[in-house]
Amino acid sequence: MGILVFAVAVVLVLNLFHVSLRSTLEGPEAKENVSYIAQTGQSIWERYLKEPVNDFWQNYAKPAIGFLYSETAEIFWNALKDNIKGMMSGNGTGFENLAPMVPIGNFNNGSQGNTINAPQ
Repeated sequence: MGILVFAVAVVLVLNLFHVSLRSTLEGPEAKENVSYIAQTGQSIWERYLKEPVNDFWQNYAKPAIGFLYSETAEIFWNALKDNIKGMMSGNGTGFENLAPMVPIGNFNNGSQGNTINAPQ
């Protein structure tokens, strides 16, 4: 949102000085500058950055992301399957089954009454 406000402010300031963005950006100087920046950026990538970035990606980032994704997906998928099976069979979900049983009722006459599942 801040970038959008900044861009609008820049356009308004340029408008105050009667600068046409279209004629400025379509001019030969602007095209030459953009071409120079693109060539320089590509040269820096090829000479200095490509090999270390690819090495880091192949040897560290990609295996870590793959491992975390596969392990996390497997954990959530197995939990989802178990909970759906429990609900379909009427046994409840893992959360309901792991909640402690808390007695309710009149404790003065020795009757325990009913029990309910309640979180700790």
